[in-house]
Amino acid sequence: MSEAVAKRYAQALFEIAKEHGQVDSYEAQLKMVKETIAASKELRQVLNHPQIDKKDKKALIEKLFHSDTSTEMLNLLYVLVDRSRENIIPYLYLDFVDFANDDRGIVDMIVTTATPMDEEEQRKFTEELAAKLQKKLRLTIKVDKDIIGGMIVKVGNRVFDSSIAGKLQRFKRELNTGR
Repeated sequence: MSEAVAKRYAQALFEIAKEHGQVDSYEAQLKMVKETIAASKELRQVLNHPQIDKKDKKALIEKLFHSDTSTEMLNLLYVLVDRSRENIIPYLYLDFVDFANDDRGIVDMIVTTATPMDEEEQRKFTEELAAKLQKKLRLTIKVDKDIIGGMIVKVGNRVFDSSIAGKLQRFKRELNTGR
């Protein structure tokens, strides 16, 4: 439910950002808000606590974000507080990025490997996959030794798991279902 609501807010914010030619700026502001809230357990508790007055929550938002965000962003945060929707900010950010990237013709790609890729490997891999998908790709590299080897590639909402850990899990499932 929260995700569907977040999508509507994200779409409205995206349309305002596009009208003002400020899509990149709004994305950066929303990311900063999301990361600030995510980094502070106490802030999350205050914003999500039903017994804390909405005026106090708005005052806190004003104090924290006034100098780094636009009036429209502050107004959005106030509306979220008024409607007790503070908890959708992470989803709102992700949906906003999806709208912005769709408009830009960009698809986010997250590659998880067991060992770091050098810049040449990253460039070549991105170029080859972009040509196959006929999209611009924005690459994020993660290193996770738990995948043992291979890689996990997430492009948009598709996941391609060619990791050794993933293959072992699939093999284990096959053995368990075969019994």
